[in-house]
Amino acid sequence: MKIFLSVGRTFTDAQEQFVLRIEDYLRAQGLTPQTVGRSYFSSQQPLKAIDILMNECAGTIVVALERTLFPQAIDRPGSPKEQIATNTRLPTVWNQIEAAMAYVRGHPLLVLVEHSLKSEGLLEKGYDWYVLWADIQQMPFSDPESAGVFADWKQRLSSVQAQPQLSSSIAGPRETDEEAHRHHLTDLRRRIVATLGDEELQTLCFDLGVDYESLKGQGKEAKARELVIQCDRKGKLTQLVELCRAMIPAYEWPSPD
Repeated sequence: MKIFLSVGRTFTDAQEQFVLRIEDYLRAQGLTPQTVGRSYFSSQQPLKAIDILMNECAGTIVVALERTLFPQAIDRPGSPKEQIATNTRLPTVWNQIEAAMAYVRGHPLLVLVEHSLKSEGLLEKGYDWYVLWADIQQMPFSDPESAGVFADWKQRLSSVQAQPQLSSSIAGPRETDEEAHRHHLTDLRRRIVATLGDEELQTLCFDLGVDYESLKGQGKEAKARELVIQCDRKGKLTQLVELCRAMIPAYEWPSPD
């Protein structure tokens, strides 16, 4: 089971050793940690690579480590609540971005924050995920609280992974061929929108012999929808999927059937 591990580039030996211990712990639990730029590499822009990788993962762990230190800063400058903040330590902003992307996907989310970091945004307690404050000199998940939290998070992973199989086993009317085909077209459209930029979409149209400007609607969503519809009508779905796969081979594209 793949797990998205949100961790920035390490800058000290202590940080690197802590991340290595987390990765070893996850592997010992039968999980495969995946991090863009660490264990997963792509020629795509960072957000696109993260989006592709997260789609392959069942859950996310955020490891927030010190990236920036402000010896002195002004909080809310010019306002009645202006304050002088000293020794403010912040992690990489990618922790916040990746945590938000995981949350909207419904990933079971676990957050580890290095002691002394500023608690804000998705690194604060009190939301739909658990925040553990960690001493990076120690073994991760070695105390009763963090071990229990990890066990609960892992249990939710299993539940989420089992949901598709559970729903398919519930008795109900079988999907017709027409409904299945429509769902297939919808899935393909969503994947194109999620992975291709505007210029890549125009190149895709060119390779298919489709006039991009003649596609109805404005914006990538509308153009992708009309392209899928047109390819379906002309019997070009197989060619469409093969071209998408050639553009982004690391992405799991659906069968053209």
